[in-house]
Amino acid sequence: MTARRWPIVAVERAAEIAARLDLDAPLLPLAAEPATPEQLYDALRAAEARPEAIRLLCHALPAREAVFFALQCVRSIGPTDPADGQMLVLCERWVREPGDALGRDAFAVAERTGMKSAAAWVAIAAFWSGSSLAPPHVAAVAPTPGLAAKAASGAILFAAVAGPPLEAPTRQRAFLAIGEQIATGALRPAK
Repeated sequence: MTARRWPIVAVERAAEIAARLDLDAPLLPLAAEPATPEQLYDALRAAEARPEAIRLLCHALPAREAVFFALQCVRSIGPTDPADGQMLVLCERWVREPGDALGRDAFAVAERTGMKSAAAWVAIAAFWSGSSLAPPHVAAVAPTPGLAAKAASGAILFAAVAGPPLEAPTRQRAFLAIGEQIATGALRPAK
């Protein structure tokens, strides 16, 4: 197997996450050959499939790092209102100390805002990374695997289209650079 350049990624084979990426038909052959997530990522980048590469990173990273990735991207565009700022602060706290209570707090703010911003989807990703989607006083309901990654990638893609549409590809490339730094361990969440 090829040397791994993403030490933080526990997934060894691209096939383990390729099914979760919802690749369009023209991109499906790219998922058939690469052995590692890095190789599939490289193939998606070469095909200019930036949204799919963002989704791949979110699914390949551990949940905490996927939320951190989304948080860094959304922070880079700035909060659009005080509720967004509140959610991002809660998510920063969650990244430092992941826990169901902070995830629920962030999700509660996202619900109040109608889940209409990139920051709201970072908050949802933090909540969906927890041990249970159920209220604390009832039996636990574990989130479906990959659910937090879907919310994190949604937040990033939402942030990429904030602002002038012609700038979206540039933002996507910048966000991919952030994700690569996280995957290689060059950018780590604070503890």
